[in-house]
Amino acid sequence: MGLLAAVESALETDEGELIAAYETSVALWLAELSQVRGIAVERGFPSEAGQPHGIALIRLDATAALTRDEAVAALWNRDPRIAVGTFDADGIWLNPQTLEPGQDRLVLQAIHELLG
Repeated sequence: MGLLAAVESALETDEGELIAAYETSVALWLAELSQVRGIAVERGFPSEAGQPHGIALIRLDATAALTRDEAVAALWNRDPRIAVGTFDADGIWLNPQTLEPGQDRLVLQAIHELLG
């Protein structure tokens, strides 16, 4: 039954619309976070799992309010938890794929609170 539900859901999903929503979230993150001192942001493509949509890549420099590992831990320890991926020694990535509509703004707010 679970497989049937998954197939039905996939057939009902407008993939172009879904990808556009992901890209809107990434664009929001890039625009808003580009002004935060101590971080640099850029669009990554494809996603870390090879999906055909962008992700936000964030690099924290020495002037950032937190180190990469401190930021990852602080985001994870929030309520609700925010999971991010890591790359290199100073980077985190944000993937909108697992978010419900509007949760991209919650992620943005959390990052502003921690790093802004």
